[in-house]
Amino acid sequence: MHPCKGVDLAVLELGADFRERSADKANFDPGDSGRFSNDFRIPSGHFARCVHVLEGWKVFADPEGDPIVGRRGGGLPLSPQDSAQGVAPFERKEPPLPAPVPLAYRFNNSQYPPRWAPSPARWLPSTIEAMRRVDVTIVGGGPVGLFAAFYAGMRGMSVRILDSLEELGGQLVALYPEKYVYDVPGFPKILAKDLASEMIAQGSAFSPEIVLGLTAETLHEESEGYAIVTQDGRRWPTRTVIVSAGAGAFSPTKLGVDREGEFEGRGLSYGVRHTEDFRDKRVAIVGGGDSAFDWCLHLHPVARSVTLIHRRDQFRAHEESVRRVRESGVEMKLWRTVQALRGEERIQEIEMENSQTGEREILPVDALVVTIGFKSSLGPLKDWGLGITRNQIEVHPTTFETCRKGVFAVGDVCAYENKLKLIATGVGEAVTAVCVAKTYLDPGAKLFPGHSSDMDLGL
Repeated sequence: MHPCKGVDLAVLELGADFRERSADKANFDPGDSGRFSNDFRIPSGHFARCVHVLEGWKVFADPEGDPIVGRRGGGLPLSPQDSAQGVAPFERKEPPLPAPVPLAYRFNNSQYPPRWAPSPARWLPSTIEAMRRVDVTIVGGGPVGLFAAFYAGMRGMSVRILDSLEELGGQLVALYPEKYVYDVPGFPKILAKDLASEMIAQGSAFSPEIVLGLTAETLHEESEGYAIVTQDGRRWPTRTVIVSAGAGAFSPTKLGVDREGEFEGRGLSYGVRHTEDFRDKRVAIVGGGDSAFDWCLHLHPVARSVTLIHRRDQFRAHEESVRRVRESGVEMKLWRTVQALRGEERIQEIEMENSQTGEREILPVDALVVTIGFKSSLGPLKDWGLGITRNQIEVHPTTFETCRKGVFAVGDVCAYENKLKLIATGVGEAVTAVCVAKTYLDPGAKLFPGHSSDMDLGL
């Protein structure tokens, strides 16, 4: 049982524009606001707003934007049982950041909004009550989902972003943060992680709720829309849904050799997250597609040596990338397959076999990057009662609505004739889906809201 069962928890956001109200109310409800006294350890004269009530604890925000944890009851000290749980009456989690800080239900200490996150011990009581219903829940926090959040906020909709990953940005940060992206309007050349950072800032502009590290398991129809249930049993009420789950849940295709799992994170990886990790190292890259050639070009200037290993002499990469790698000095080991991995605590060498001659050879390495593809799956989304074609969700090509009213799909996850899987096309799909959802919720609203340059967005 939770040590403070029966004691409300409120998450309060600081703000100078909320009405004054006494703080002697026994219970708080979402939307309550007022001037809270020192009974709650809020400095006198500062305003706060109750944005959510949970069972077990109250969390307030002080003037610097940090959370303060406290119990209702005139500033009484915590009981020995409470202290045994490692929770203090007030506790800072991260350095102060300027307001506004968007509310997010977060269960980790990621750097993304709201940039402070109470520890799981305090944020995982047995139940969460009074979860508010939002206008739209966006399932997927990649670039397309983030732009959908921005546009929905611009249209005055309440927004929740729900993603199974521990950070926003999708594949831009999860798979290739240090690769350059060339085909996004306005950026002739930009690192994926920098593009993600810009899109996260834009997607957070209207303070959406951000729920990370939780998988959307089931979708239930309700009188006011839907409820999405995550793997921990929580229900997230919403009026409409936009699925922007990219390729779905994905996992790297592996070599399938002995000791592969043992060396993961010990010299063996399935992508490059930090270029500096490969400086002055002997790097082998397995694969023949764009990722393999991009990493060859990216790592060649910093690594001691780069060797490309491929099972044949034909490549799936763009011709220009192949030409540049051939001219770069990267050594190519063609018609080779990896047969064995060796090393002590880290990978030290790989054994290859020439598929034409059967000859085997040993290649000393400090790092091995395997880029032979990813396996993707829609996972629980396949059971949402949506039309599925080749692991994609079928949508109407002009509204991006699925076969379920008020449920949309955009980006790589959706399927229609002549579909192109690009960020550039996905954000356009997101805008259309948001505007159709807006008219669905408010039949009097215009489909096209006008140009943002003619609006006073307060940003």
